[in-house]
Amino acid sequence: MPISALPVETRIPASLLLLLSRIVAGTMFAVSGWNKLFTDDGRDRMLATLAEAGIPWPAASAPAVAMVEWVLGTTLVLGVLPRLSAAALTMICAVAAFTDGIGRIPAGLGPLDWLSWFLYLPEVPLGVALAWVCVLGAGRYALWTGRGASPMA
Repeated sequence: MPISALPVETRIPASLLLLLSRIVAGTMFAVSGWNKLFTDDGRDRMLATLAEAGIPWPAASAPAVAMVEWVLGTTLVLGVLPRLSAAALTMICAVAAFTDGIGRIPAGLGPLDWLSWFLYLPEVPLGVALAWVCVLGAGRYALWTGRGASPMA
């Protein structure tokens, strides 16, 4: 159901929650991507993480993923093509959760303990917040959603 189908009194709180989700997730990705691109420690950590996770061509993948995180995190905060930005960042969360994230879960856990650890990985709730933006859109507080005039107009 698009947000515009909701009653007016429901739309503003929903838009504020979407804005909060966009700001938190987008800022996290923008800062993380910036650090991975422009700091020695960030570049080294990203390269090591991708290599350990078995991601192909880590030397090329690391700066490409970092650039995507930085640029799309920024566009998400601003509300510029938020569904596209959120969709790409959701995919990054999924890949991170199922490669590096699962590797951080201790071995030998029972199914419920394993699930608990998995759901506590930062990539999982972050991916869910981004999925909300993918499905619902940016809400009314966005610069440009790619659908005609800005919702702020």
